[in-house]
Amino acid sequence: LGGNPLCFLGRFRAMEPGQPYQRDEALLEELGYKTGQKVERETFMSRLTVHQQRHMCDLWKELRTRCYDHWMDEVENDKLMHSHGVLKEVVSRCCRDFREKSNHVKDAAMCHHEV
Repeated sequence: LGGNPLCFLGRFRAMEPGQPYQRDEALLEELGYKTGQKVERETFMSRLTVHQQRHMCDLWKELRTRCYDHWMDEVENDKLMHSHGVLKEVVSRCCRDFREKSNHVKDAAMCHHEV
């Protein structure tokens, strides 16, 4: 970064003594967006540990249980019955896929969204 901490890649203007700091919102947004994309790519390609996989499956099973409890409170509700059936299948498939296919964060995120 050089001697001046505000000279990030030469894109920030050096401040003169006594001048107030001026934020370059557009530049900060651009740098933040690029950094976010990089972190997202790197994160999505990383893998979950066995402990993390177990934690995700436990979380999804807890959500499935809560759905079941709501259904039992309204046994006559066909929509809740259908939702529980779909959720049961999704949780089962996602947990199975972790064990047998892929443990990428990307896949966990997609399953979590689906659940």
